[in-house]
Amino acid sequence: MVTRYLLLAALLTGGGLNDSAQAALTQLGSIAVPTYGTTLAVSNTTAYVLTAAAGVQHLLTYDVSNAAAPQLLSSLVLDTGGVPARHAVVNGTMLYVSTFPRLNTYPSSPAILTIDVSNPSRPVVRSTTYLVGGTDLFLAARGNYLYAVLDQVPTLYIYEGIPDGITLSSMNLPYSLSGLVGLSINGTTGYVQYANPAFSTLDLTVPKRPVSSPGTTPGTIMAANGTRAYGLQQPTYAASVPSNTLYIYDTSSPLAPTLVRSLPGTFGTRVAAGEQCVFTIGATSPFVAAVASSSVPLRGYYLPAGAASAALEAVAVTTQGANDLAVVGTKAYVLTDTNLAIYTFPSTVTATRGPAALAPLPLYPNPAHGLLTLPKLAAGTLVSLYDVTGRCCLQAPLSASRSLDISALPAGLYQVRAADASSKLLVE
Repeated sequence: MVTRYLLLAALLTGGGLNDSAQAALTQLGSIAVPTYGTTLAVSNTTAYVLTAAAGVQHLLTYDVSNAAAPQLLSSLVLDTGGVPARHAVVNGTMLYVSTFPRLNTYPSSPAILTIDVSNPSRPVVRSTTYLVGGTDLFLAARGNYLYAVLDQVPTLYIYEGIPDGITLSSMNLPYSLSGLVGLSINGTTGYVQYANPAFSTLDLTVPKRPVSSPGTTPGTIMAANGTRAYGLQQPTYAASVPSNTLYIYDTSSPLAPTLVRSLPGTFGTRVAAGEQCVFTIGATSPFVAAVASSSVPLRGYYLPAGAASAALEAVAVTTQGANDLAVVGTKAYVLTDTNLAIYTFPSTVTATRGPAALAPLPLYPNPAHGLLTLPKLAAGTLVSLYDVTGRCCLQAPLSASRSLDISALPAGLYQVRAADASSKLLVE
């Protein structure tokens, strides 16, 4: 009985987590891009920008060691058959660029260009590799290996070193009628994103022989860093106002990510992860899903050290429609039609601080056993319960009666979280 009253006291006096007030992102610098910017990749102090104009594609390399004054290092004309670059990934001294299918070719054959950037002032194209059967080609790299997936083919292609037209190996991925829309790697784990939306995982412990999950998991993972992964629900439009949701996962168990947070109304079509942070932005490129307006927000979310579901600092600036986004550390590199701009968080955001409190989440009864009712949430809302160690013990959608079966939970104190609200619960 004494224990029960102590836990009830904790419920009454303890705080939850909360989003802090918004602040403006700091623009560190920018530089004009002479032709239409399509995609980019950033490594350490070098930014690689792909451009297209009048059927001619260029690779521009920039020294961004001084973010306030980026400097152009080189400009290289690329032979892409007249089609724009689609995605780029830099890995060590190699830059890999995927393109749209070449014009007037059948079957559809997007390409991978391998470019030696050991000297960023003198990049050299080493090879061009074609893959047949899709229109969009997604790339990710780890160590000495490059991984590629096509949007219409549930196959993972694996290259060692420099792709020279010979596939080291390939493996089947879980099939989905919706097609593939992304590939990301974090440590020894890969995430393949499907359009439905769902994702599958790849165990890359043995890089040349990945192990795929047998099926897909509902959700969206488009970027990952450290013990967190992020995904954006595809945007919807209501009264010409776009909206969607940013999902945040705990990847402490990387092959079994746990959804710990969702931020509805966070509009964006691009997401990139950095150190304890994630950025999102809308895209207006004709080659990607367009937004309703040509002016879209760049949003940065800083996640203080600690629990995976800790409070976020949401900050935003307005930028002219972006074609791509990359993040290194806590810096965001935004590529528009004619500009490369660099942003970061103000010191007031990244300063060490404890998490603030989330809005209270109405629930009853409390203490509870059996069924828990959350009257203010819509049926189907995902609800998560965490024990005092921070472990997620239950995660399930609300029933039509807005209730959740907690009968399997051991007695104890739990944190109940859903959307942007949280409350403590005593289970008897």
